[in-house]
Amino acid sequence: MHAQRFELSSLPQSDADLAAWLQQRWVEKDARLEGFYSATPRAFPTSPAQQQLAARSARQLQFRQFSLLAAFVLMFLLHAYCWFAAPLLMLLAHASLSAVWVYITRQYGGFDTLMLKIDQMDQKDTHANKKDK
Repeated sequence: MHAQRFELSSLPQSDADLAAWLQQRWVEKDARLEGFYSATPRAFPTSPAQQQLAARSARQLQFRQFSLLAAFVLMFLLHAYCWFAAPLLMLLAHASLSAVWVYITRQYGGFDTLMLKIDQMDQKDTHANKKDK
């Protein structure tokens, strides 16, 4: 997916100029799609910096997903232990896991949305660090 942001002040003011500008965006879009469908493997061209950022973001997202999976596995093991050792503790663990799930679902719209928000915050931090340098 490709998205490009334009400042409202940079857009042409007259209808004719705006129509020509918009037509040029469609020509650029068609050129991008033609490059995508003619490339093997199919991919949009990216700069080396974009490729590194995408790889780093993917690694960070994989690490977070693995961490989340590990937390759920540990909660499952605790749940199984509690089932046999202490039913009241099992109830407490189950209630706390349910409370975490409800909180994340209501506050962030689910775990996927939370992961995306964390990734966006990391990208903003990366962008801010580049500006500082």
